[in-house]
Amino acid sequence: MKNLESKKNKKLGINFLLFIIFTSQTLIPVGVTFSRTALNSTYFLYELLDAYFFISLLVNPILISSLAKKVIEIEEKNNMWQLQIRLGEKVTDILLNKFKNLSSKLLLLQIIQWILVIVLSEKSKYFVFNMDVIIRLLLLFIAILFINLFSLALFMILEMKTKKVYLTSFLSIIGALSGIICMLTSRLLSYINPFAWISCLMNISYIKEGDKFIKILNPLQYYITIIALLFLVISIVYMKNMKKFLLEKE
Repeated sequence: MKNLESKKNKKLGINFLLFIIFTSQTLIPVGVTFSRTALNSTYFLYELLDAYFFISLLVNPILISSLAKKVIEIEEKNNMWQLQIRLGEKVTDILLNKFKNLSSKLLLLQIIQWILVIVLSEKSKYFVFNMDVIIRLLLLFIAILFINLFSLALFMILEMKTKKVYLTSFLSIIGALSGIICMLTSRLLSYINPFAWISCLMNISYIKEGDKFIKILNPLQYYITIIALLFLVISIVYMKNMKKFLLEKE
């Protein structure tokens, strides 16, 4: 089944979509490195990461929903669901294999992105790579990975539950907008709304001191990692035990 999934994905443009994700998420961090002001910042590495988090907040729901949509749509064509069921395959097993396949690709993509961010941050004279920085980066890496994988599982489940072709695309746009609104209005809402969780990973805050604003490093948000992991596990268990599916779209 794993080899079959790989063959299916070759004709779906998955790698091209992953390239779009990579480009959109790293374009702003790369652009930041051309700013002399940013390069002279004590927190240059974290400013690059915040740029990466911000653009991810905007585009991830839409792009990840597109990934989920593509891998589900191929089964809806030419009655592939029914054919595989007749061959003894379970829908849940097919879904989990799709999820594992895409998860490995997203993990590899994220590793490359973070290596790029670290390499770019070396341009700053304040670049430091000690144990505290490594631990912080590792926790942030795990947190956003869990968030992205939960989003993938969520959109795959929604694709299997709706007859409307463009419903998940519409929900992803609404989700991206709601994430921005929550980030700008309420920290509590940012914890509640899964599409705003990435905003809770931001490293830098600004406080007013006299006539100017100064940058401070935010404490790590361990709760987001735990919440995202919990919801990821729940979604995978639900996917594994799904009983009802809508295998055709209107």
